[in-house]
Amino acid sequence: KISKNSLDFPCNVENQNIRVSTLHSLAYSMVQESTYVDYLPDNSSDFSSDELLALFADTLLDSQFKQFDFLVVDEGQDILNSQALDALDLLIKGGLEKGKWAWFMDLNFQAAVFGNYEVPAHNRLKLAATRTNSLDLNCRNTHQIVRLLEQSFPSAQHSLARVEGEQININTLCSNDLKLRIQKEIKRLLKQGMVIEDIVILSPLSKSKSALKKDLLKDHEGHFFTAPNSGDVRYHTISSFKGLESPAVILVDAYKLEDDWWESVMYVGLTRATYSMTVFASPEFISDY
Repeated sequence: KISKNSLDFPCNVENQNIRVSTLHSLAYSMVQESTYVDYLPDNSSDFSSDELLALFADTLLDSQFKQFDFLVVDEGQDILNSQALDALDLLIKGGLEKGKWAWFMDLNFQAAVFGNYEVPAHNRLKLAATRTNSLDLNCRNTHQIVRLLEQSFPSAQHSLARVEGEQININTLCSNDLKLRIQKEIKRLLKQGMVIEDIVILSPLSKSKSALKKDLLKDHEGHFFTAPNSGDVRYHTISSFKGLESPAVILVDAYKLEDDWWESVMYVGLTRATYSMTVFASPEFISDY
């Protein structure tokens, strides 16, 4: 499902002609400005991604609009499907075949998080590309995290890590004392010199399904976990934190690795930390790793 509240804003640092947006937010806003606005539902949650992108393509075909000179796509594995490529093809001068564009993506177990990856679309993109480059230096994760990834996901392509971090802490998940153990971990990180904003709690599950559901509070920015005398630590699902990073990650609700989605979301979760990674996992999960 799509949301009207997705990131969509002009970037005014140096050039007034730069626009930064999620694909779906851009689609929604441009349809709103066209004669196709009446086809949009009152409630955007009733509109699927495929329906929106199909309407977006129709809008671009029928409307007079100024095409973009250059297209930059990040987290491209999340929109690597025919509907998205059809729309992007219409957005830039010359289309994907003759236009100017750059596409950044990581297919290492990330494509299944949102389930939008299609092999034919990937082949279409490769045929349109004039060259491809592989980024071999991991500038985010530590040697310790990369070694864990190599052991846990041997079929993935792994890059060289640039920095050292601390040993990864993998703990057995027990909801009875999870709150106290996380508070203890937060205190440990703060004693190392981190500030509360350096720490994030991630889970593959929504708040209502998390082992921490009774310990999470909510404000206008989202859910958070309170550490006494220390402050509030933000809680996010791994899917919503995708593309972001934090010096310290506390990952909870690691239960299984039995299908593509779980493998993908765990891979993403484990690669969000730039220094410290602590995992609270089921015995079965630990055994799989």
